[in-house]
This record gives sequence, C-alpha cells and structure tokens, in this order.
Amino acid sequence: MILYDAAVAGDLESVKRIVNQDPDSINAGDKWGFTALHGLAEEEHPAVMRYLLAMGADPNARNDQGITPMHLCAWPENAAMLIEAGGDVEIRDAAGNRPIDILSSEPDREDVVEYLLQIGSPPQTG
Repeated sequence: MILYDAAVAGDLESVKRIVNQDPDSINAGDKWGFTALHGLAEEEHPAVMRYLLAMGADPNARNDQGITPMHLCAWPENAAMLIEAGGDVEIRDAAGNRPIDILSSEPDREDVVEYLLQIGSPPQTG
C-alpha cells in the first residue's frame, strides 16, 4: 500500500508504518505531483492529516499545475490544520488562482470559502 492510498482511506496505522519505513514518502508526489496531503484535503480524516503534518508534510506542496492541498480543501477543519502548519491561503497555482478562487467555483465547498473569508482571505476576484 502506498502512502497516498492509506492516507485517503483514513488508515492511520498503515500511514504510520509506511512513514516509519520510508520517511521521504511524506512529501513524495505521484506522476502529477499530488502528495498524500493533496488527497487528504478532500477527505475527513483529521487524525491522519494531523499526523502527516506533525511528521513534516509540506502544507504548500505543489503538483505539476501548482495546485496545493489548500486549493482542494473540502472541510474547514482541513483548511485550519493546513494553515496552522504554515499553509498559505494566498498561494497561487500555475493559472494564477488562489485557493479561494478555486473553492468558490465548487458548490460543495461553501463552508470552506466561508471559513477562509472569516480568517481574512480576500474574496474571489473576477
């Protein structure tokens, strides 16, 4: 089992085992540059996210299009954990989009957008 799969499945014990065996896997990306945190951003597995961030996972890791886990957040709690770990709410992807720009276009991400606005992220422009 690879780290990404274990993380998005919420399998904390497997995640710990994989990280223990291969610490570099924490920030390793797939062929598109997606890391385990990218996948976790869309899942509701806070214990796994907390563990990976504590072990040094990069909250600003970029895939090949410059997308970070923050651009993919499906839960305000995930956004909060990423921010607490140094995640940048103003980081732009390769197309110049900030997380709030991407998330505002997703109807099921309204609560994350609301959270980002509450903490001071400027609203979507254009």
